[in-house]
Amino acid sequence: MVVQHEDIKLALDRISQHIHRTPCLTSKTFDQNFCPGKLVHFKCENFQKCGSFKVRGALNAVMKLKEEQPQVSNVITLSSGNFGQALAYAATSMGLGCYVVCPANSSQTKKDAAIGYGAHVTECEPTDDFNARQMVVHKMKKDLGAVFVHSCANADVICGQGSAGLEILDQVPDVDAILVPVGGGGLIRKHSKCKVFALEPEGADDAKRSFDSRILTLNESYPTTICDGLRTSISEITLEHMLEYVDDVILVSDAEVKTAIKFLLSRMKICVEPSGAIGVAALMNQDIVSKYLHGCEKIVVVLSGGNFDFISQSHLIG
Repeated sequence: MVVQHEDIKLALDRISQHIHRTPCLTSKTFDQNFCPGKLVHFKCENFQKCGSFKVRGALNAVMKLKEEQPQVSNVITLSSGNFGQALAYAATSMGLGCYVVCPANSSQTKKDAAIGYGAHVTECEPTDDFNARQMVVHKMKKDLGAVFVHSCANADVICGQGSAGLEILDQVPDVDAILVPVGGGGLIRKHSKCKVFALEPEGADDAKRSFDSRILTLNESYPTTICDGLRTSISEITLEHMLEYVDDVILVSDAEVKTAIKFLLSRMKICVEPSGAIGVAALMNQDIVSKYLHGCEKIVVVLSGGNFDFISQSHLIG
C-alpha cells in the first residue's frame, strides 16, 4: 500500500519536536562549476540527529508503536549502520530496549554509535543469503519478545523518512527536481509535481533493475560499493512507491562518489558519508545533468547522512 500525503504530515507532526529541521544550503562555486544556469540546494540531513535522515523513520515507527501497543518493551532490526543507530536513539528516547543485528563488515564507527545510543548489537555474517540473516533476527525476536522494525519496508518508517520531503517543499517551494539516494528506498516519496530521481551505486543496482523491469530484482551477491548505506536491497513496498513516484533511477560510480565527498569536504566544509554524497556525484556528471535535468532550474539534492568512518574510509579523502 502506498502511503499518502496526510500520513506523512501526521508523521512530521508526531516527530517534529524530536528532530532537527535541517537546512537547505547553496553553493555558487558548485553551481558555476557543475550546474551552470541552475540553483542547487543541499538538504543537509547529515546534520540530522544520529547523523542521518533515518532517525525520522525510526522515531515515527517507535512513537506510533508505543501509541498502539504500550505494552511493548523491545524492538529489533537488521541494519548495516545508520538505521541501527536511529532505532537505538528512538527506542531509548521512548524507554524501550533496542537490539540491532548487523553484518560483521559493517562500519565499526556506526556499530559503536548504535551501542552508544543504547543498542545491543549482534553481528551476523555478511552473506549473500538474506534469509540466513533474517533467521538470526527472527530467533532473537522470538526469544526477546521484541517487535521487528524494518529499516525501509515499513509504512511508518516510510512516512517518517518522507517528512524530509515536506520540509524541502517548504524551504524550496518551487523546486523542479529532487535527487535522493536509494538503498532500501525508504526516503523516496514524491510530494508535488517536481521530478524525483533515485540515485544508486553501480555496484548495488537492484533498484535500477527492479524499476526498469517493474519486477523486484534483488542483487545476486552481496554488493561491493563504498556506499555502505546503499547495499540494502529494496523491497516490494519500496518498489511500489518508486513506480508510483520516481521518474527514473540514476546509476553513479564509486569513483564519482569519491570525488563528490572530496568536493563537499574541501569546498563546502561539509562531511558527508559515501551514500549521502551520491546525489552530488550525479550532479557533477555533465552527461547526467544534460540527460535527466534539462529544463530543471531549481534542484534539491539530499545529503542523506554524514556518518563518515574516518578509520576504514580515510583513503577516500586522501
